[in-house]
Amino acid sequence: MGRGPLVGRGFRDKEIFNTLDGLIKDKRLNMSKCIKVCKDSTQTMCCRNNSFITGVLEVNPRMSSAHCNLHKAALASKTLPD
Repeated sequence: MGRGPLVGRGFRDKEIFNTLDGLIKDKRLNMSKCIKVCKDSTQTMCCRNNSFITGVLEVNPRMSSAHCNLHKAALASKTLPD
């Protein structure tokens, strides 16, 4: 595929989107058939004007996004400082 994972390094919203878009195209999949994408709540993923989700919605405006349940569970299980 020629694309490496985005693990263990800093990356930007467009890099995430371009990597996913490239992988989808490499597999000859059609993003317009996707109905939902999961995200965390970082600015890179869900900032209003320039984010991964913005890129996804440009390709498929009907797609919806949801906060990842694993991230919700991790946040809910954290112990808050006294």
